[in-house]
Amino acid sequence: MLRAWLILLGGGLACLSVLAARSLPGTWIWLSILATLSFTGSYAVSVAVRRTLIAAALDPGTRLRRLVTGRIGAAARAAATALATVPTLGYVAMTGARQEVLLVVIAAMSTAMALAVADRQLAGRIRAPLRLAILRPAVVLSLAAVLAPLHMWVSYAILPIPHWVAPDRLARTVADGLAALPPAPWPVAPAFQAIRAVDALMQWLLAQPALGGPLPLVLALLKGAAVQGVAANFAADAAAACLVAGRPVAGRPVAERPVAERPVAERPARHD
Repeated sequence: MLRAWLILLGGGLACLSVLAARSLPGTWIWLSILATLSFTGSYAVSVAVRRTLIAAALDPGTRLRRLVTGRIGAAARAAATALATVPTLGYVAMTGARQEVLLVVIAAMSTAMALAVADRQLAGRIRAPLRLAILRPAVVLSLAAVLAPLHMWVSYAILPIPHWVAPDRLARTVADGLAALPPAPWPVAPAFQAIRAVDALMQWLLAQPALGGPLPLVLALLKGAAVQGVAANFAADAAAACLVAGRPVAGRPVAERPVAERPVAERPARHD
């Protein structure tokens, strides 16, 4: 299952992003698949972790186990994750250069493989799925910290300044950048516009050699950290959902078995 997910992740992000950037129906298909994978992956991991904690905290016979299931909190986290994932990765897929899309694919595949390897190494030491709850943020932050400077370098040194950047006027740069956005569905169109406005500011600063200073590089680094972090978190949730599939929840009550009484050897009576 994990191997199939890696194939879908690598090929799907590369192919569907090209399809999404060309037509509005393709955009709908791409964003729908992205939202579905993001929500289901995050929900599966969150509900498994929450159920494990609930099973460890509550007694097996209490009625609270029927009421507290962890589904509401898992659904809330999954919805928040999808709201952050879809606009960010959708914007990169529809407007980013090939180098940026390639970095997203590398971040996603590296995260999934690193999480699978780390989970296997720690198997038998930390209970699942709590093991994935500990490993997931560590893997995501590590890979985002490594790939964010690379993303910044690509944005600053390799990619050319977009054609809609007017070095002499910031307001015109923002307006032309918004006008150059490809058509997007209404639910994500405002998010795309907000991201493009920040991107236009960064591109305008990069086109100002007289300004100098670290501000353009800081903005490029923040953009790279956000994109790589969201891509890594998306892949980590999906890979973790595959890893926890079919595993029993730790802490489930086990039927008590009667303990066989050992025969006690009769001692001979002592005669004084």
